[in-house]
Amino acid sequence: MDWRAHREVMARFRRYLWDERRGDETSLKSDITSLLLFVRAWLDYVEAAGLDDAAFDADVTALAPEKVVAGFHVAQFKLLSRNAYTMVNMSFLHLPQWTGTPRSRADVLALKEVIDEHLAVIRGIDETRSDGYNLLRAYRDFVAGNNWGAFFEFAAGYGHEILRRHNEGARWVPTFSPSQLGRLIMAANKPLLPIIQNEGFQNVAYAIRHSTVIPQSRKARRQDTLYEVRYGLGAELKRKATVRDEFVAALCDFMQSYNQENVQKLENTEKQMRRDLRTTDIEEVVRLVDEYGPEVVASLLIAYGYAREPREAETETNQQEV
Repeated sequence: MDWRAHREVMARFRRYLWDERRGDETSLKSDITSLLLFVRAWLDYVEAAGLDDAAFDADVTALAPEKVVAGFHVAQFKLLSRNAYTMVNMSFLHLPQWTGTPRSRADVLALKEVIDEHLAVIRGIDETRSDGYNLLRAYRDFVAGNNWGAFFEFAAGYGHEILRRHNEGARWVPTFSPSQLGRLIMAANKPLLPIIQNEGFQNVAYAIRHSTVIPQSRKARRQDTLYEVRYGLGAELKRKATVRDEFVAALCDFMQSYNQENVQKLENTEKQMRRDLRTTDIEEVVRLVDEYGPEVVASLLIAYGYAREPREAETETNQQEV
């Protein structure tokens, strides 16, 4: 990175850090937001350069932030007396390895949307709670260590966090969107793309979403929920995922009860606000389980199942309600 780029990027980064400063932010959350904000500052710099697609192709490696900056050395100090500090820890945080290689201005804009979505999720987590601290610790392992297992752990725990906050009266909770999760996986973990692009997988994730975060969100906004909230669904699927047959059985039980609830509500209220699942859906998901393993499929189902509803699906649901 040349001096001009360094100067411009660091100037943006310092402004972002200043705007981000919060009196209650601890080192764990600060580690995460600093990494994400630097990537955001670098993408801003690349976007402002006004490169055309030919320029992107010519210098594609130098445009990826993790190919230019390895990360940050972090030192923590403790105040021993009025005028004396001592260093208590030194570590190194790698820049996220999942931004991919932007090949056009559209790629840069898409990556900025991913970063902004993750920042919104992280900012809303209360680190003073034990579950919030564990969530942030898992996410830091992901963002600074490219540990996808840690991200799946975070996604499963954050699903419970979403339901808890809605249950406490929060009308809106920041969540991931399926489209941005897809961009993240496309950029950094392409072997998983066949799973998330599978129609059966998408339909089962839709059913999980409409059994958890969607009815709980409607309940928090005091809207007609119609369907019961399945609070422990994500935890049960994660627990059963260690054994293939137990996971498939748990998934089949959920699908059967999901369709049964649809039929009962339609008979009793003449309303249906969500789609039924088909036999082909479970067949496709079982095939994915046999190919990729139950833990990977379960983790992705939970991540996508507790994501927010895509805009086109929200429109479809509203039309069904009318």
